[in-house]
Amino acid sequence: MNYNITARENVFSKEMCEQLVSFMGEGLEATVGPPSENQEKAPSEIRKSNVTFLPEILNNYDVYRVLMDLVYEVNKEHYNFHLHMPETIQLTKYDSQNQGHYAPHTDSSDVQQNAYNLPRKLSVVVQLSCPDSYEGGDLIFPDAETGCSEAIKPQGTAIIFPSYVL
Repeated sequence: MNYNITARENVFSKEMCEQLVSFMGEGLEATVGPPSENQEKAPSEIRKSNVTFLPEILNNYDVYRVLMDLVYEVNKEHYNFHLHMPETIQLTKYDSQNQGHYAPHTDSSDVQQNAYNLPRKLSVVVQLSCPDSYEGGDLIFPDAETGCSEAIKPQGTAIIFPSYVL
């Protein structure tokens, strides 16, 4: 099945990628599911990563604007979803020392909604690290015709896909 998984290189410059990685630092242990005050950490068999959130669209306008322009362009080309406000950008660190991973999952479902109580429609993953600096880290779509892992390695590459894709 073709899910119109789209990869665009050079969405962010090397310098922007490095700034975002620096901003992230170590982050906090990741959770799963919709945001809540009592949200529990992700079970390690599902997700092992650290996250930081890039706050306030106005304070990080350069990052949000690039991603939102890209999302609207790809949405117009492939999906024509009715899109709402963007969620807060999540920066995620997968560390080989603690066997970082995220098991196959979808970013949206009937029960999983974002902070605005709306379902996610499109997801974006941006490769912030230089691919020469790590091994593994493949983004794989198990139900798609290809795993898409090698094509998305260049630093600054964005991958856009429907949030319901596994």
